[in-house]
Amino acid sequence: MLVLLVVDGHRADPSPGDHDLAALATDAAAERTAQAATADLRLDVDTEPDCTVPGNATLLRQLLLNLLDNALAYNKPGGSVHLAVLREKEIVIEVENTGRHVDDIVAQRLFEPFYRQQSRVTSDRSGHGLGLAIVRSIVHAHHGAVTAHANPDGGLTVRAKLPPDPR
Repeated sequence: MLVLLVVDGHRADPSPGDHDLAALATDAAAERTAQAATADLRLDVDTEPDCTVPGNATLLRQLLLNLLDNALAYNKPGGSVHLAVLREKEIVIEVENTGRHVDDIVAQRLFEPFYRQQSRVTSDRSGHGLGLAIVRSIVHAHHGAVTAHANPDGGLTVRAKLPPDPR
């Protein structure tokens, strides 16, 4: 929760540096490989070159880890998580998983602090409903936008767009 308060209270200063989001994504996925294997999930990463963004490396890393943690936690055994970093007009981070069906209306609420699709009483999941709220705060602090859409066969696709390094 402290990350959410810090990010919401202060806009990320892009002056700390420019960061290769593809490299950060590869590192974040490597950190979650064991967790994916333990949950019987396949974790794939696709990146493109020239995906540099200005911002705070610590917050960008946390953004990627939160996206992966959410996709791994809300999945099903034998499922998958796909993380992609693409260069379009903006730099795009896309995380797709194969979890249970999610209604599109619920998907948009997942960015609200403390919102959970299932209450903690009826769920076997830990957490407080802050992971995607922190994602949204970090993306907004880096002057980007984030959306979530239910996948037709179950699961969720979260797509964050960040402005590229202006150089």
